Amino acid sequence: GRNLPGSSRDPEHSYTLGQAMRTSSLWLLIVLQMITITGSGALSFQQVAYYTDHGISATAAAFSISAYALCGAFSNGLWGYVSERVSERVLAFGVMLLAAAGAWLMGGVRTEGMAIAISGLLGLAARGQGSPLTMIFARYYGRRYFGSITGFVQPFTMIGLGLGPLLGSLAFDLTRAYDTTFFAATVLYLIGAAMIPLAGPPKPLT
Repeated sequence: GRNLPGSSRDPEHSYTLGQAMRTSSLWLLIVLQMITITGSGALSFQQVAYYTDHGISATAAAFSISAYALCGAFSNGLWGYVSERVSERVLAFGVMLLAAAGAWLMGGVRTEGMAIAISGLLGLAARGQGSPLTMIFARYYGRRYFGSITGFVQPFTMIGLGLGPLLGSLAFDLTRAYDTTFFAATVLYLIGAAMIPLAGPPKPLT
């Protein structure tokens, strides 16, 4: 069919960074990515301490971090494959819900097998959430100026990554419990999922 202006399939109508910054969707996606990365950073930073404090062996806790990292590494290929069959927005919504489920379930981990399994789930979802969001940026704004747009977004992502461990540590120091971090991360992922429908495709360029 005929490509709509602004579609990533029509490079002549790619958005410049300045044009993208004038769309509400860009800022919604930035906030979405920033808050969910904050949740991911908090969870991953406290993961080993939480497991060992609740009777999980240090070896199993180390395996859980490996599962988190390995599943996160494979998530790009997995979500790329899935994106060929469902839209990027549906995929991003599903990944956010999966991450929320993983954050919530982590609070109930009491066995080594469950620790490794939940960590793997979070690796796929929480660590892999960037893939569908990157696809959305490409779909919405085209590929010609994709580098400058994602370069503009990246510092906000790094802020979230830095805030996560800090806020998670503060929450633990104030409450002496990990539940606050799990609950907050779950809520952040759910907010992220709710923002996906709001961040619709920008109006076509004329």
